[in-house]
Amino acid sequence: TGNKNVAASILAIKIPFVFYLLFNVRHKIFKLFITAVSVLSFYAIFIMNSRTILLGLMVSLFFFLLFGISLKVSKKWLLIPLSALILFISVPFNDFSNKAFLSSRLSVSDNNSLARLDFYDTAFSHFITNPFIGVGIGNWKIESLKYSNHLMKDYTVAYHVHNDFLEIAVELGIFGFLSYLFLFVFSFSFIIQKRASLFIVLLGCSLIIYFFDSLLNFPMSRVSNQILFVLMLASIVSLKKTQNESN
Repeated sequence: TGNKNVAASILAIKIPFVFYLLFNVRHKIFKLFITAVSVLSFYAIFIMNSRTILLGLMVSLFFFLLFGISLKVSKKWLLIPLSALILFISVPFNDFSNKAFLSSRLSVSDNNSLARLDFYDTAFSHFITNPFIGVGIGNWKIESLKYSNHLMKDYTVAYHVHNDFLEIAVELGIFGFLSYLFLFVFSFSFIIQKRASLFIVLLGCSLIIYFFDSLLNFPMSRVSNQILFVLMLASIVSLKKTQNESN
């Protein structure tokens, strides 16, 4: 994609599935190839430097450490993201050593962060005053003009809230919001319940990355992200159906 946040999220969501293959393949040359792909994938994400995806990756790694202990998976896999990080830091043309760059990436007071906080405040205020009847799918970009037209210096408008949950809340109301939220509640409850399976735990890692992306971006409006989200939900539904049939 032409957007670094979208590209980073797509890569990050796929990494746990590559790890699943890495944990199960026996052929040494193929295992080495998958390891190289994993390192380069992490390296690409570090280069794109999407704060949301890096946060989602950290939480998903913690999730895997938390529930992967009982699966007796070798901790050597931690060398993969660590190697990518060392490679990223050591490359001379990156901005990692630039203190001004680091402070700007870690700050919540830069222009992008302040703009998002304003989007959240506007959307939440509208939802509180209109909790049951939304403005309709895709109409928030029009409705939001009532709140932000005094700040506009040209014809540029904010197309998205940069939070899918808030955007669904203002466009569909509380029932639409709860329906969307239930997708994640159902999915995570099933994953935690069946955490003895390596595939399900890694599936949970991918879903965590998508969840954080939904909190701070708008993957709901990106077809490439939605394809992966639907595949994850379909996998959970299929696993749930298989479980019910076996019982």
